[in-house]
Order: sequence, then C-alpha cells, then structure tokens
Amino acid sequence: GVDFKNRLIIPYDRDELLLSDVYDADVYDTVYSQLRIRGGTNDWLVGVHPYQDAQVLVFYRKSIHLLDLSKDDLSIIGVTEITRDIGCVSRRSIATCGDRILWLSDRGVQSLQIGNLLSLTQNAKPLSDDVDDIHERINYSAIHKVVATYWDNRYYIALPLDGSLTADRILIYNFLNAGWESLDQYPAGFDVENFHQ
Repeated sequence: GVDFKNRLIIPYDRDELLLSDVYDADVYDTVYSQLRIRGGTNDWLVGVHPYQDAQVLVFYRKSIHLLDLSKDDLSIIGVTEITRDIGCVSRRSIATCGDRILWLSDRGVQSLQIGNLLSLTQNAKPLSDDVDDIHERINYSAIHKVVATYWDNRYYIALPLDGSLTADRILIYNFLNAGWESLDQYPAGFDVENFHQ
C-alpha cells in the first residue's frame, strides 16, 4: 500500500485499487473508493506512486495512468491514460528524480518529464538506451527483486543480472553528467533488499 494525503491506497484485486477513508486506514468503502482502470484487458496493477497535489500515478504492467482525487475530500474524480506503449515491471523501481519519474519497463529504464503546468511527457527513447546490453542481461524470473532510489543527483537501481536470483548489481545514473556512470558488483551472496536514506 501507499500512504497518500492521509489515505491508504492498496491493491484490491489483480487490476483494482482500493482507497481507505481519510485518516482511517482500517475503513474501506468497496463501492465508492474502489477503482478498476484496465478491466477486461490483459493488464495488471504493478504499483502506485504519488505525483502532485491530489494526483497519483498508477503503473500497470503494460500502461500508465494518472488518478485525480478531489482536493477537498480526496474522492476519486477521474483517470487519465498517460500511455499504453510501456508499463512497469517492478513496483520498487519507481522513483521521483527531480523533475522526472523513473521506473524499469520491458524496454529499459523509462522516464516521464514533468513539464509546464505539471504536465507529463514521455521521453521518446529509454533512459537506459546507452546501456541496453546490461538491460538485456536482467533475470526476469527475479524481477520482483529490483529496487531503486534517487539520492545525491543519482538514480541507483539494483538488478538481478545473468541468472542471479538476487539484486546483486547496482547500476547508477548520474543526472549531473547526464549518463550512466557505473555498474557496481559485490561479493557473492550480496542482495539489495532496499535502499534507505
């Protein structure tokens, strides 16, 4: 679940969200606070990420949507589809990095640019285009192990590469240099379970 504006947003089914009452994470209304965005499709919920004001990004496996909530009572106002071209493969790869939101997709690390009037623009090519050879080595049977964070002008993403069942390699993107700066390797048995600042 994700705590957002004093409401807890949790997965309710494979493709549904459920929002708690305001200031009460133990009370849920399955009629007015339940939301299915991609019903009837072969798309499923991966993660939710806070965006701006009363808006939340909803990442499905094959699409991305923007959920608008009322600023007054945080009730559901509407949903805007951002893209059907790409989705997210790992919930914990999503991170806000300054004026961008980054995540791991089937095509590599993707980004949405926050523009004028807080509009979102999808970049034409993956941020990881220069390191596509590394992306090709990701072990998708352990994709749930991927975890990322943004710190000190860098996006750190821990990956299971070359058949590894743990996230034992860290790929680092430097926003100041506008490029990938390293792929760090650690001793055998190393597993990045999470990043904490």
